Amino acid sequence: MVGLIIFLISFVQGIHFYLIEGTERCFVLDLPESTVVLGNYNLLDIPPADKLDQGVNLKVLDEKSTQILTRLVRGQGKFSFTSQGFGKHKICVAATSTSWFGTPRKLRFELKMDNTKEDVSHEHLASKEQLGHLEEIVNNVNERLSDIIKQQEYSREKEALFKDESEDINSRIMFFTIFQTIIILVSGLWQIWSLRRFFISRKLIS
Repeated sequence: MVGLIIFLISFVQGIHFYLIEGTERCFVLDLPESTVVLGNYNLLDIPPADKLDQGVNLKVLDEKSTQILTRLVRGQGKFSFTSQGFGKHKICVAATSTSWFGTPRKLRFELKMDNTKEDVSHEHLASKEQLGHLEEIVNNVNERLSDIIKQQEYSREKEALFKDESEDINSRIMFFTIFQTIIILVSGLWQIWSLRRFFISRKLIS
């Protein structure tokens, strides 16, 4: 069984849920291109230290369903990825099965995702502490503006695609209506011609 939750990530999203062994849950993120997504996870029911194959499998799929990140979660940690294209990305978590028989266990899992970039380190700088407070604010504002612009561009692309699809559907409806009208006219003329021949054969009209 696969559980799907769909949302547009434009702010911090934190959720707490239960994972049943042997099942998978996926979260769909509708993202613009070149969007950085940060994730924090926490498996509260940590598996035994000697069971290295037990835990939660976490994977990220891009808009083409290509796997771009995978890891085995056995506790608390972080992950990040950058969308290479616009569209729906999936973050899936699946609990590994520990037994063949009996009732599957429920594992407590926390997942937090953020694309605000406040926690992204600036690699081109020596350290974040070296930034002045004002410069740090400017960087954050610029990044937020960049995110807003990408969201707007993505919305315009989706609107243009929807418009093209609507125009295509309307043109097909119009073509079908015209075709249906022609069929009705031809059918009517054929019926008139057939009745005329019938009346002539019966000598009811000349």
